Amino acid sequence: MSANVDQNNRPDYDQVLQDIADYVLNYRIDSPDALDTARNCLMDTLGCGLLALRFPECTKHLFPRHRSADEQTRLRRPRPLLPVVLPRHRPDGPANRRAAR
Repeated sequence: MSANVDQNNRPDYDQVLQDIADYVLNYRIDSPDALDTARNCLMDTLGCGLLALRFPECTKHLFPRHRSADEQTRLRRPRPLLPVVLPRHRPDGPANRRAAR
């Protein structure tokens, strides 16, 4: 297993994914109408999303649907424990007395 640690050879991505990435990164939009349409679409999407925050039926979809174990049992999470300070080892302690017998 340790022989494979130094190698970081990964296969290339699929050609379809490479083509999509090249298109997204390198394609230049020259039409001002296309940019205006994209801008209006983005503003409409943001506006609809912000307006939906006013309705409880929409806001309930923003949070996870499952409940955590704490909510299911209605228990509080325990606070972090304080560090335990153990007493110093005493050479004449009960454990050493037993061993000396």
